[in-house]
Amino acid sequence: MVDVNNEVHKRSDLGKHHKYPKHKSKNLKKVDKKKVSKKVKKEVKKKVKKNIKKNIKKSNYAPKIVIIQKDKGNITGYNKSLIDKGYSPLSGYEKKFDPKKWNNKESIRSNHNCYSYAFNHIRGNRKGKAQPGYYANYPPITEKEYNCSAIYKRIMRDNPSIYKVKFEDKCGKGYYKIFFALSLGANTDYHFYRQDSNGLWSHKPGRTDATNFDASKKVILNPYLANRDYSHLNYSTACDFFCANPKMVRTHSVTKYN
Repeated sequence: MVDVNNEVHKRSDLGKHHKYPKHKSKNLKKVDKKKVSKKVKKEVKKKVKKNIKKNIKKSNYAPKIVIIQKDKGNITGYNKSLIDKGYSPLSGYEKKFDPKKWNNKESIRSNHNCYSYAFNHIRGNRKGKAQPGYYANYPPITEKEYNCSAIYKRIMRDNPSIYKVKFEDKCGKGYYKIFFALSLGANTDYHFYRQDSNGLWSHKPGRTDATNFDASKKVILNPYLANRDYSHLNYSTACDFFCANPKMVRTHSVTKYN
């Protein structure tokens, strides 16, 4: 009769002390995890450095240069007929006269003046009216600055792409005409007009409605010849016509000085 308990002990003892043959294989070497992790890190760093170098070579970090051509455009037969009728020639990039866009919503109407209107620059969250030079962080306009050259300098600091033209000139590709005048004396102020796609001119006096009528309630064919006398403000000092590109427009209602 076999003693089961003794047999179990014999087998277990055999298992403890029995030496199994070692298999010599190249694939069964001990792996040092620390060395492997260091190698992986080095390889990753090398790949990252290579990618960075590639990206630097491909990327162009030079400042973007915009070439502004002060083109007065060719006067075609259609524009010649406009000039004959007393209109200023069109470039084809003028904005549509759309007073509802500026007048119906009170937040737009009350916070957009002639300056932002002329440049077709609507900002729904604007607080206060835009002023020439504010985007360039100029201080508020002083009495001494109420002259054509000083105001134009402010406009150009905000919008370096603008250039002066005459009423009978045609703006270049992407541009349309703007005109501004000044009220001097006791009540100083500036005022802007823009030419629309219908050939007429429109403006937005302060917080009031956008319109294409002058002070005499006549449609504005030429802002230089239009009635600009609003009794309390008489914009009798005519300044300049200039071309502006709405895609490069910048106006601001706040400066670091206020």
